[in-house]
Amino acid sequence: MNPHLILYTMGNYLMFFAFCFFPSILWALSAIMEDPQNRAEQKMLNVFGLTFLVIFHLGLFFKGLARKQGKGNQFTKKEGLFTVSLIWIFSGILGACPFYFSGYIPGFISALFESISGFTTTGATVLS
Repeated sequence: MNPHLILYTMGNYLMFFAFCFFPSILWALSAIMEDPQNRAEQKMLNVFGLTFLVIFHLGLFFKGLARKQGKGNQFTKKEGLFTVSLIWIFSGILGACPFYFSGYIPGFISALFESISGFTTTGATVLS
């Protein structure tokens, strides 16, 4: 197995995933522009901004590790399956961060369930 290729792919994916939080950041910014005293939107801006920074830097870290170990660039079936599995796991865990950081879902396990449910579009929820 080629860890360089897996880390490089994961780094690219995580940086892309981080930028998926930009619409939420822009939405919170626009709400703050309308009402600068809106504490809820300021909190959401902090939550999504923190999540963006954590995921983006994790992606940069993975890409940095990949450069130090560089060799080859062909995916085998085993590497592809392993990479996709890691992407699903990281997406679920990192997608739970905004739920947990905001405090709307108090337990991380519940936030993780909500995140995975959203990614798999099952419709199950812990919210009432």
